[in-house]
Amino acid sequence: MNDVTSQEVKAQHLYDELAGELMRDPQVGRRNMFGHDGLAFDGVFFAFLNHDRLALKLPESTMADLLSEGIAESALSLSRTMHRWVQLPIDVSDMWRPFIGEACQHAASLEPHTTER
Repeated sequence: MNDVTSQEVKAQHLYDELAGELMRDPQVGRRNMFGHDGLAFDGVFFAFLNHDRLALKLPESTMADLLSEGIAESALSLSRTMHRWVQLPIDVSDMWRPFIGEACQHAASLEPHTTER
């Protein structure tokens, strides 16, 4: 039995909408990340949906601001390798669009060979 909540359904719909917008850029694609539906720019992951939370890899200053303001939570609970990622809950879904855009731009700024991947 799959216990999907209404929050998860709302999150999935919004994520699909945002992914569709971002994938107009041919360098953005959907791939699996940690068993979740992820988005990558030229192979560099920048977002994935974790139940009713949007996990994002953002610039360090943006990430710090979101964490200090209590808007986002660290993604370290998902994996110890996620120290440069935050999760935005569905409660702040109005913030998903600008921050997923920023995460995509951040991924685009990273060199493909860098350890920031």
